[in-house]
Amino acid sequence: MRHPYACRLLAAGLALALWSGITSGHEGHDHGGEAASVRVAAAPRAEASSELYELVAVARAGELVIYLDRFATNQPVENAAIQVETPAGSVDARPAAEGTYTIAAPWSTQPGRHELIVTVAQKLREAGYEVIYLGLHNSPAEVVKAAIEEDVDGIGVSYLSGQHMTQMRRLLDALRVEGLTVPVFCGGVIPAEDAAALRALGVAAVIPPGTLTADLLRIVGGALEQAAPATGV
Repeated sequence: MRHPYACRLLAAGLALALWSGITSGHEGHDHGGEAASVRVAAAPRAEASSELYELVAVARAGELVIYLDRFATNQPVENAAIQVETPAGSVDARPAAEGTYTIAAPWSTQPGRHELIVTVAQKLREAGYEVIYLGLHNSPAEVVKAAIEEDVDGIGVSYLSGQHMTQMRRLLDALRVEGLTVPVFCGGVIPAEDAAALRALGVAAVIPPGTLTADLLRIVGGALEQAAPATGV
């Protein structure tokens, strides 16, 4: 068993779509400065934001450059764990400079729209947790298999499809079959009545969109600490 607070969670992602065309502006963020606006033949680029982060992705010459800032302060985010779901599969981004990350993106040289999902696992990592992202559309059996192989202390899943009740029942049943007793956290757009039902099924905590970082860390830490004797830590 790993450190008692090493938790591997599936984090929520930022959805992006890259387009090529003519645009006004410059690459990356201003970070407090004003940049001249010019009309240029722009590389494919996309932007997304959450309550924590603002992200700009720019593709050129078969490479995707990701600029990551804190939403509230526009400060570059260093040492983030970033995973990108691309048309070619899941890729871990490499740090390149302050708040800048890159991945190989040969698919970006093709014309058209490129759908991406970028996952940032930063706050849990800063708090000392080990976070492993399994990607999208995992079956309960796949999640349980990975949990056993990685010897995890907790499992986090997120649903946006409305299938949270059915899929969580299947996941919890699969965990019981394997005798795996670790806290399971569920996120996504979940009605209050379903959240109560999920907790009754055995989910350790339901984490809705907009949960503050301090509350997330308190919820995860509390559940892991409570479960520690049962997991042999």
